[in-house]
Amino acid sequence: MNVTVISALAERDLLGLLDRVCREHHVTRAEVCSRNRSRSVANARHDLWGRLRHLHSLAFSYVEIGRLFERNHTTVLHGVRAWEAQMLAGRRAA
Repeated sequence: MNVTVISALAERDLLGLLDRVCREHHVTRAEVCSRNRSRSVANARHDLWGRLRHLHSLAFSYVEIGRLFERNHTTVLHGVRAWEAQMLAGRRAA
């Protein structure tokens, strides 16, 4: 597990958000914070990134999220865009 991510989220009182995303996607903290690229884990990670970027009052930048997860900011940008598209598609279906 990437302890850096966990400790950084804990410092910002965001472990509850991480746990909520993990429960919703049926993955573990360790999986979301790892380099695992399976579809379920990637979707959970994108969901977390999107929430960190848009739904949380701190509104993390792509660079901040990238540093946190040891990813390039463009990787985070792609993940957030994928999350946004999924959210948009979900609203249309409802």
